Amino acid sequence: MNIFKKTGILAGLLMMFGSTALAVAPSNSVITNTAKLTYTGNTAGIFASVDVSVSLAPSASTLASPAGLAPADNTVAVNQVSSVDYLLTATSNGVDTYLVSGVSTPTGLTGTSATVVYKQGVATVTSVTLGATAALVQAIAGATTITVPSDGVADSNLNGIQNGDEVVIAGTAYLVNVTDVAPGNSTLTLIAGTLSDGTAAPTTLQANVPTGTLIAEQQVVTMEIADVGVISGATPQVSVVTTVMSNTDNTKVSTDTHVTLVVAVVFEKYVRNTTGANPAAAGTLINGVTYYATADAVSAVSGDILEYAIRVTTDPAAGIAGAVITDAVPPFTSYVASSTLLNAKTVAGDGATSPLGAGLTIDDDNPVRAAGAAASGNMAAGTTAVITFQVTVD
Repeated sequence: MNIFKKTGILAGLLMMFGSTALAVAPSNSVITNTAKLTYTGNTAGIFASVDVSVSLAPSASTLASPAGLAPADNTVAVNQVSSVDYLLTATSNGVDTYLVSGVSTPTGLTGTSATVVYKQGVATVTSVTLGATAALVQAIAGATTITVPSDGVADSNLNGIQNGDEVVIAGTAYLVNVTDVAPGNSTLTLIAGTLSDGTAAPTTLQANVPTGTLIAEQQVVTMEIADVGVISGATPQVSVVTTVMSNTDNTKVSTDTHVTLVVAVVFEKYVRNTTGANPAAAGTLINGVTYYATADAVSAVSGDILEYAIRVTTDPAAGIAGAVITDAVPPFTSYVASSTLLNAKTVAGDGATSPLGAGLTIDDDNPVRAAGAAASGNMAAGTTAVITFQVTVD
């Protein structure tokens, strides 16, 4: 259901990735044209020159994912975070700021699913600044540096590209450091590190880089819905239209529509009397033991031991994280010390007091949890966790 819309992007993509890409004149560079006149008696000649400063030609950034053209739609359980990474890549000839915004449309959900933010790390952002330059002379495959035009100011910022930034050159991503010289030519040096897609950055050019090849910065921005809410109707989902717009020219826009499908988690609670009689109802078999729902009318007298079973089942399409169960000891009962089990194993913090009172982190025992160890809070799609504990009727 993912719709990948682009306005003004095709030319940028061809420029960046096509084998017939046109040369780029970086903004803030100077085009100098010099004429020479020689005549009888002056073979050394005289010269006349004129300079032209190249200005920024705004262009919408690409709006893709670190691994492909468009982030795939996703599925999450109710009340979970939905997030997706976008890789914004410059297509203009210099530094520009891109405004990032989103419109969320929830369907069949209640809660906070309409609230969408964009982040870099933990910081919320509303804009991203991307730099760009171009190769001044051809760089040969295997080289570790590329010569680029000066932007007119000798500092650590070369047309918006700074030390450690990720850039894409002829379709390959690199990490670079900057040697910014003015006047004179500047240099980008390839460095080691990890790229936004999780792979290692190459430290030598993977192909020849012709003169004029665009060198464009790219950054990751995460679209996040902190809580997709709970299901209240048919086809529960959240559709978010993300827009990235050039701050210099608001007609240069990229958009993408991303859909999060929301699925339910089944949460059940049962009980059985371990010392007295249980009802004649068939009950529910959990791990080989029969438990009963409230409708089955389990009864008890003073001194009987009741065992409660809590079962959590995730949807086959999505797991959950940070899963914690809180359950107070029922009135008129006393907790049976160290009786709490998670997936038939003892739990961390159990003792004279029920660990469920303060909240017990659970998981689906994958990877296998050692008896008495803390659980991870993670449950994969289509898995089950069972918690049991006992109380004595006062």
